[in-house]
Amino acid sequence: MTKKIVLLTGMAASLAMAAAGCGAASSPAKEEATTQAAAETQADENWYQAVLDEQAGTGEYAYYTLRDIDLDGVDELFLSTTEKYFIGADEKACVMACVDGQPKVLQEIGGNAGEYWLVNKIDATLSYFYRYSGEGHLVLSKLENGELVQIGTADTYGPHHYTEKDNDEQISFIDGKEVDQEEYDGYFEQYGNEAGALTYEAIAK
Repeated sequence: MTKKIVLLTGMAASLAMAAAGCGAASSPAKEEATTQAAAETQADENWYQAVLDEQAGTGEYAYYTLRDIDLDGVDELFLSTTEKYFIGADEKACVMACVDGQPKVLQEIGGNAGEYWLVNKIDATLSYFYRYSGEGHLVLSKLENGELVQIGTADTYGPHHYTEKDNDEQISFIDGKEVDQEEYDGYFEQYGNEAGALTYEAIAK
């Protein structure tokens, strides 16, 4: 009986040593995996640098800014031909994201009477405003699965500019539903106020 106990104790000790040995052997592999994961995360965070380097060379955009639209810790890249927030008829801009490890253009703007973007950190949305003579339009989107998904709209028309009917006074809509001017103004103040519109800085040459 004593020999059996001694034998079992010896086996347990051997198993413990083997387990400890496996742990020691797998430690470098774990460290390597951790290092690789950290490197990939860093690469994701800096994905835009190659795009900026290209634009600094022969690209059509001279200005940029970075914003984390969906608050996932990885910035999206906004490029523009002007440092100003207002993208006029002779200017253009685009917003890009890193999707499946590759840069992807999500939206291009420019060529209209005036356009701009706002990034809303409170609810992780992107506002896109554009206007024509006598009317303004706001599109609210979420960045989901590498796409901008529209989740809301706000539209306003000056007197005699609404095409569905002749309007003697300003007429405004939120998500296609007519609302009074106070409600529209409150929505626009939150999501479209140009005081919070994106501006851009020069891409380093």
